[in-house]
Amino acid sequence: RAAAVGALGAYSGEVVATRALQAVKDDSKEVRRAAVIALERQGEASLPSVVALVRTQASPHSDVRREAMRAVVRQGPRYPLQLTTLLANELATDDRADRQAIAYLLASCARPGTERLFAEIEANNPRTSFYARRALESRPNAAIDLVRNRLEHGSQTLDPTFIAHVLAILSAAGDPATTDLLVTLMHDRRDRVRADTVSAANRIHGPGVTELLLSALNDPCKDVREHAATGLGMRRETRAVPALIERVRSEDEMMLRAIWALGEIGDPQAVSALHDLRAHNRSTVRQYVCQALGKIGEPDSLLVLIELVDDTDELVRFQASRAVEAID
Repeated sequence: RAAAVGALGAYSGEVVATRALQAVKDDSKEVRRAAVIALERQGEASLPSVVALVRTQASPHSDVRREAMRAVVRQGPRYPLQLTTLLANELATDDRADRQAIAYLLASCARPGTERLFAEIEANNPRTSFYARRALESRPNAAIDLVRNRLEHGSQTLDPTFIAHVLAILSAAGDPATTDLLVTLMHDRRDRVRADTVSAANRIHGPGVTELLLSALNDPCKDVREHAATGLGMRRETRAVPALIERVRSEDEMMLRAIWALGEIGDPQAVSALHDLRAHNRSTVRQYVCQALGKIGEPDSLLVLIELVDDTDELVRFQASRAVEAID
């Protein structure tokens, strides 16, 4: 039966399509697979039938759905406009799994599919924008120029949720050439937008991004400064050490993140400022100090850590003991 259905795919016409749809319900997995492929070989005329099989409710057999999805991906570059129209009509389905699958299939439909997904994000449709963003994250480079065109006149009038979606796409692309877009967004007056921008920048590497993070350490918003400290710590950027030390000494709201970043960077010039915190009234600060000193690994810190081994707080004692072992 599988061979017969496969051979049937070499012919075209309504009768062939009808027989193939009947074979999709066969008890045999091999026959069902051959039936979907036979439908695919009918070309543009069979696209509605193939797209319909992508829906969960179309068949009790998951292999039919998977094979139909593969067929759409293969046909996407050949019939992008037609498939984009068909898939877009299905995107608002009540089934979340179907919504996710259809969004990812739209991403395979070349430029028309990418533009349709981007339009869903711009419209901030609560049913589809999340899935559209996730689909574009899987093929982010295709959407970069759309993002650039949307941001070229600034971000002040754009919805923060839309900007968050756009930043997720830029982050997935990881292209240092998009740094200028991040710089543009850092001029936004809204704290949330700047914080989301720095968070996205942490996943993009390049000299321009590092400069952006260094500058963000002086942002008036605590969340922005915290994200910047995280990114600079992950990069082990020694140029950030003086600014981070200043944040620690001034008891900045984000001093815990600054202490963590100093530990990740591992520069010995931070040791003195960390030693000064050994008697801080917050036990959490003393814990972070122990962790950071252990990572920096300077033998001069042993006396301070041994002192903290007898701290009144159990977690401080634990972290101090670990730090001593790490250095010794």
